[in-house]
Amino acid sequence: MKKRSRVLSDYKKVGKKFIPPFIHMLGPMKNVSYHRSGIPEIIWMGLLNERFGIARGAEIAAKFAENAKELDAENRWAAPMTAIHDAFVNQSKELISGLDKKGILQDLRDGLHDFTVCYPENPLKIIFETQPSTLKDERYLSQYKEVFSSFFEKRGRPAIMMQANAIYMAFIQDKLKVNKGLALADFPEIEKYPNTEKSKQVGASICAALNMMFAHQVGTTHEGWKSYFWNQGFILEPLQIQKVWEDYEENFQ
Repeated sequence: MKKRSRVLSDYKKVGKKFIPPFIHMLGPMKNVSYHRSGIPEIIWMGLLNERFGIARGAEIAAKFAENAKELDAENRWAAPMTAIHDAFVNQSKELISGLDKKGILQDLRDGLHDFTVCYPENPLKIIFETQPSTLKDERYLSQYKEVFSSFFEKRGRPAIMMQANAIYMAFIQDKLKVNKGLALADFPEIEKYPNTEKSKQVGASICAALNMMFAHQVGTTHEGWKSYFWNQGFILEPLQIQKVWEDYEENFQ
């Protein structure tokens, strides 16, 4: 009997086509816009990176994922904000207690306090026992505009590190497994992004993996939050948000 090529050993044959393992394991997927859908879901990690630094931001994401894996019976991928809300809206006390035991609750609250004041309906408001209503930092909006704009450059370092944390969470929650030899298997190299060729390869793989993870989530995440996020952005700073869109359309489409 003719042996099947090892190159295709993990592929699934559908008719005459071989479907890559990433695809057939995750199932049918739709294209998902990083800018319109991805940013609203994972911006919380980008904000924490900006506030506490890349190392602490990654640590917070990792411990959040550990907590979700321990508490959520369905072990939903806890990177998207709406998935967190779905998993813990009825057990917010348990979520808060777990985050406190992991040593990340205060940083989460400090890092997302002013964001929650500006976006009071954001899904992560459940980490607060009392809803924040007043900005701690009067300069927050002007600083937020700069940080927010940096996330639009999908392959820029702030955006890549934000996406990396989301994928890191998928690894911790056993939602994503990668074969040795693939670029994503060298995940720790992302710390050097974009200063080495290997880190650029890993960065590109992170973007692709995130898109696939989000595509698998289509139908389970809430369009309502994404619409609210963009509408609230226009209310907060209509001219600035419009400029971000114009810059994006000119440079990144």
